[in-house]
Amino acid sequence: SFESTTVGARSEKRVPVEVEQGEFLGWEFFTENNDIKFGVFYFKRGAYSESTKLETGEIVVEVAKASGSGQQTITDCKAGTYVLAFDNRYSMMTSKQLRYSVEKGSADGIPQESVLSPVSGMPSSGRAYGESVVTGEPTPPVSPVRVSPQWK
Repeated sequence: SFESTTVGARSEKRVPVEVEQGEFLGWEFFTENNDIKFGVFYFKRGAYSESTKLETGEIVVEVAKASGSGQQTITDCKAGTYVLAFDNRYSMMTSKQLRYSVEKGSADGIPQESVLSPVSGMPSSGRAYGESVVTGEPTPPVSPVRVSPQWK
């Protein structure tokens, strides 16, 4: 299930997600109006609040312009808060219509050979089931990727 929101010109949307050790975290998003910058940051449990500067967290996915959509899953997450950041601060006059879905869950059965892929690409093998962060309902399978060793 997708959430829908408007990210105003010169603003950003943050989606904090609490994750337990070893879980996977996956997301998918689309913008209806052009591109948006997207990045993911990690904070130890209790270290993040809405007023926290993202730059103080560890970079999981470097902020970069995504041309309309993105999809990725990371496995073997560290316990803590992962913040998905949709950044439209560079746009002086254009708001972006954003639709996103975030999932997390047990990484059981995820192939060990999966590797971290660019936001725009996903490996086609492997399945994992989880729970939607947005609705709490079971989610369909997602294609996993493995997070880089520094995130274990």
